[in-house]
Amino acid sequence: IEIYRDEMIHFLKNMEDDSVDVITAAWSLSYAPHKDFLREAKRVLREGGRVAVIINTKETLKETKRAFIQALKRDEKMIVKWMRIYLPKNAESFGKLMSRYGIKPIFMKDDAKTFHFESGSDALPFILSTGALAGYARCFAEGFENVVAQFHPLMPLTDSA
Repeated sequence: IEIYRDEMIHFLKNMEDDSVDVITAAWSLSYAPHKDFLREAKRVLREGGRVAVIINTKETLKETKRAFIQALKRDEKMIVKWMRIYLPKNAESFGKLMSRYGIKPIFMKDDAKTFHFESGSDALPFILSTGALAGYARCFAEGFENVVAQFHPLMPLTDSA
């Protein structure tokens, strides 16, 4: 078993064709263009190779997106750099995209887990420490969590799992 840690598209582009059996991506595809990932994944996978993905969809983070927008309306200087987040509509749409790039979906499932918190302030550390938004937190100035927490709905917070 070989395990690597690198920016996924860069890493895949440096791999030889037909060189791996399995590619896993857990909550990381939201930070990379899906088409680039799938193109490279197909190229490096051996015949019969598999791609295992866990990814949030657009629906799972809608409350958090609204809270971020409200916080930025209050103080646009909170954003210090921009990061694009790539979220598929649902499992079916991601499966169709996989098929277009020659990767046959074997198992696709839309699923969700609901977490309950006492307040937006209690929810935010969890949100920003999970794969769903951990990288996104680097886009904001120090202290932005306090402003976002004011706008995050108290319950429920839904995260796909």
